[in-house]
Amino acid sequence: MLKTLTIIFLCTCSFANSQSFKEREVMVTPEVAGKLVTPENQSPEQAVLILHGFNDHMDGVGNLQKQLAHTLAEEGIGSLRINFRGEGERNDNVITSTLDSRKKDGEDAYKFLKKQFPNASYAVTGWSMGGSTTILLLGSHPEWFNTAVLWSSAGHNLRDNIGASGTPEHSAMIKKVLLEGKAEFQSWTTITYTRENYASWIGFDSADYLPKYHGAFLGIRGTNDFLPLHEPEWMKILPGKKKAYHVLGDADHIFNVLDPPNSQGDEVVQLTVDWFKNTLK
Repeated sequence: MLKTLTIIFLCTCSFANSQSFKEREVMVTPEVAGKLVTPENQSPEQAVLILHGFNDHMDGVGNLQKQLAHTLAEEGIGSLRINFRGEGERNDNVITSTLDSRKKDGEDAYKFLKKQFPNASYAVTGWSMGGSTTILLLGSHPEWFNTAVLWSSAGHNLRDNIGASGTPEHSAMIKKVLLEGKAEFQSWTTITYTRENYASWIGFDSADYLPKYHGAFLGIRGTNDFLPLHEPEWMKILPGKKKAYHVLGDADHIFNVLDPPNSQGDEVVQLTVDWFKNTLK
C-alpha cells in the first residue's frame, strides 16, 4: 500500500476577472496517475471527479476535459481527472482494462479527491465509456455524489462503445478476440482489444444502476453520435427530481472538437459548469 503520494507542482494559472488555480500531477495509486486542480481558495466547497473515455487520457479528446477542469476552477470548484489503467498510448493502445478495474480506479480516485477536499460536496462526470464508469459508481455508491453529468455515454455493454459495431470488420474482430484472446482494430489509431476487456462488459446495463441514484443528473449528446440516444429512457428510471438532457444538433460523439470551425466543445463545457454550479450544493 502506498504510504505517501507524490505531488508535483506544475503550474499556477489565472485568467482575467477570474480566480487563479494550481494544477498538480498526483498519483492516486501506484498505477493510477491524475491531475488535481485546486482553486485559489485552497479548500473548495465543491469538487468534481472527471473520467475519460475508452482508450483516451485524462485531458480528453481535444483537451476538452482539461478545459472543463480549468473552467470549473475559475468558478472556485476543484477537480481530479485520472488515467485509467490498461488503456491509451501509455499501454501501447492495448486494452487490458476491465469493467472491474475501471470501477476500482474510479473508487480510488473519489477517495483521493475526498482526502484532498474533505469538506466539499462532490460531483462526477464521464465521457463515453467514462460515462459508463460513472453509471457504475452512481449505482454502487449512490451516496457519494450530489450531481452527475454524462457526455455521449454508453448505456449497455462494450459493443455500445464501438463505432464500427455491426460491420463485417467488427464481427470478424470480435470473433478473433473471443477465439484467440486479442485482435487489432483500426479506429482513430490501431487498437488491440483483449478478451478480458470485452468479456468484462458483457451484460452491463445502465438500468441496473441508475435507479439507485437519487442525485441530480444531466446527459449531453450530439445528434450525430454513433451511440443511441439513451437519455429519454434514463429520465424515466432516474428517481431524482433534478434531471435533464441536451441534444446538440450536428454534434458527433466527440462534439466535433477535432473540427475547430464546427466544434461545440465550448458549449458542452459551459452546459456542464452551469449544471454543477446549480446542483453541486
